[in-house]
Amino acid sequence: MVVSRVRTFIPGLDEILYGGIPERNIVLLSGGPGTGKSIAAKQFLYNGMIREEGGVFVALEEHPVSVRRSFRHFGWDISKFKKKVSLQSWMRLQVALEQLHKEKNMS
Repeated sequence: MVVSRVRTFIPGLDEILYGGIPERNIVLLSGGPGTGKSIAAKQFLYNGMIREEGGVFVALEEHPVSVRRSFRHFGWDISKFKKKVSLQSWMRLQVALEQLHKEKNMS
């Protein structure tokens, strides 16, 4: 049986993964600080954006300004995707969810 794969377009990674990530799989990148988890995730996301694919990047401890700066550092210009990219801090999301919860309980 042939397994459909999603290419990462990260040099060397697709070859190691026999053509990419198996389609419809969830991937968790784990490792210690400085091992390249965030870089790989950002590169995968950027490679998808330039091919008009969707994606989600969750950063629990990185401010949106820092995320944008990190993309720029590697030459990945996400500003051209402004209408499609929304970078929100986890704290802001948490506050919004708490507010929704309070409003729900008040009604």
